Amino acid sequence: MTGFLNPRSRAATTVAAVATLALTAGLSAQALALDTDARSDTAARETGAAAQPADAADNVVSQPLADTAAKQQQVRDYWTAERIAEVPHQEPSDLPPSPGPAGAAYSGDGAVSTTVGRLFYVDHGGEDSSCTATVVESANRSTVVTAGHCVVTHDLLGENARWAEGLLFVPGFHDGEMPFGAFPAVSGVVDARWVASGEAIDYDQSFLVLGENEEGERVADAVGAVHELAFDPEVGEPVQEFGYPRATGDPAQQGRPEFVGLRLAHCWGTSQALPDHPEAPNPSDTRGIPCDMGGGASGGPRFADFDPEAGTGVVVGLNTRGRHMNAAGDWCQEGDSADCVRYLAGPPLTSAITGPLYERAHRSGVPEAGNHR
Repeated sequence: MTGFLNPRSRAATTVAAVATLALTAGLSAQALALDTDARSDTAARETGAAAQPADAADNVVSQPLADTAAKQQQVRDYWTAERIAEVPHQEPSDLPPSPGPAGAAYSGDGAVSTTVGRLFYVDHGGEDSSCTATVVESANRSTVVTAGHCVVTHDLLGENARWAEGLLFVPGFHDGEMPFGAFPAVSGVVDARWVASGEAIDYDQSFLVLGENEEGERVADAVGAVHELAFDPEVGEPVQEFGYPRATGDPAQQGRPEFVGLRLAHCWGTSQALPDHPEAPNPSDTRGIPCDMGGGASGGPRFADFDPEAGTGVVVGLNTRGRHMNAAGDWCQEGDSADCVRYLAGPPLTSAITGPLYERAHRSGVPEAGNHR
């Protein structure tokens, strides 16, 4: 990735960079292994496809999605205002705001309010759902980052992977409004190890390449701002997490607009490494902060070096799951003790896992690779 990687003072690597239910509107379920550019033999066996020769370090899997104008229009037609409003969420309420570091509406302006948006999709079980995604700087000016499970979904056992359908990104979504239009995903990029198992937490990350909005604009041009990715971040730095949660476990926040998917929410604190469940099949590098954002916040960014006035920061990780930890730093189950706290957690972005995915995605559609700055 020569030309895109620069050292950071915190010993992190910075890349200049800027998010399942079968569609009933005529989109058929997509078999997982339709167009795999590179994958491990293990992933090929898991998906039932013939093994492909691949470098052991190249686990990048890419998949065409709504890759024609007709398919993109079909996605837009599917996501009507009525359908978006019916994506499952907690019942709205008229509770007054109860802001705090574990969850609050984001009331600031700046880049984060335009570049972070809701990602709508149809999941493995055929139900409408949503995640969160973030616009990143890219050679194609059309790339967002999100969680792997928002793009390739598994059954409840973490098996039988399928690509999500009808993926539509709406940056700056607010109270049902789409201020910059809607962008169908034309292709997705994930790690083959995520494809092989939905329990492989470190690989729960993805990039989407988007088509244009209704006005013919690329997403980075439409929103006018981009973010950076920072690989291999340190633990213990101040961070902020953003998302469009559709639920929360905090009774004081339930039903608030920022917790039913209508507005952008955030949490803030010091990143911590979190323990795995004692019966977890694989150890993971999972990090997070105390945060009550629930389903829908998946794929949202974890920012370091966040500037609240400019609304900018560097994306160092992703929200992918809730996890509980007690004051001793041990895994706990909600209700075990008064000091058992819920964290919104997920993998850090790394040069080994995230880097190859980003390289594949952000150059997609660019005739000649080169320095895009």
